[in-house]
Amino acid sequence: MDELQLKKEIANLREELDKFISGPKDKEYSRRLLQLSQKLDALIMAYYKQYKGKLYS
Repeated sequence: MDELQLKKEIANLREELDKFISGPKDKEYSRRLLQLSQKLDALIMAYYKQYKGKLYS
């Protein structure tokens, strides 16, 4: 994934997570919240590993 794709994917996932958090809480809530947050963590780590040098340039 290039930088723009990673940023877009992170933004989309954050939006999905925000919508999910504000929605109804049922038995699937915890499982889905964990799944979304782990995916977001993985994308953020991939972004920083790949582009951390650009942050300080």
